[in-house]
Amino acid sequence: IDTIEKYCPEGVYPAYKPVASNPCGEQWMQAYDACRLLAINYFSFVKNPFTEDAFLDYDKLYEVAYIQQRLADDIVDLEVEHVQRIIDKIKRDPEDEVVKAPELALWKRIKEVASSSRRTGCGFTAMADMLAALGLRYDSEEAMEVIHKVSREKMRGELDCTIDLAIQRG
Repeated sequence: IDTIEKYCPEGVYPAYKPVASNPCGEQWMQAYDACRLLAINYFSFVKNPFTEDAFLDYDKLYEVAYIQQRLADDIVDLEVEHVQRIIDKIKRDPEDEVVKAPELALWKRIKEVASSSRRTGCGFTAMADMLAALGLRYDSEEAMEVIHKVSREKMRGELDCTIDLAIQRG
């Protein structure tokens, strides 16, 4: 937990300090937050897989990474919208306000955290499949170079989308 607290990027903001992870342990989150993890399949970017002519479509990878980040951000909006529906339903419930107060406070906090942090996770799967389809050994220098380039393109798409979202949404 000390390492997580020290190196988790959002941990520099006290309000977003990570306190727990999902059972997978993949993503640490602040209190009241949710895991919104999407994954793109690296194998799908291999053209002519398992042939001498196999290659990666880096332009498509960038495009999909950009869209993935946009969809992940849209999921936050959907979550906030549905949490508001829960809040509205609780308010309409016939129970006394004192009875409803704890649940209402919980859902309001969940909505506040989702709205303010807008946590998203853009993961990947099938890296080994991608390398095999390209005819590369997993531990070869060439495979390491491909992994680096793939990671860079994916991150570039995500960062460009994040910049565009910041401009569009403020």
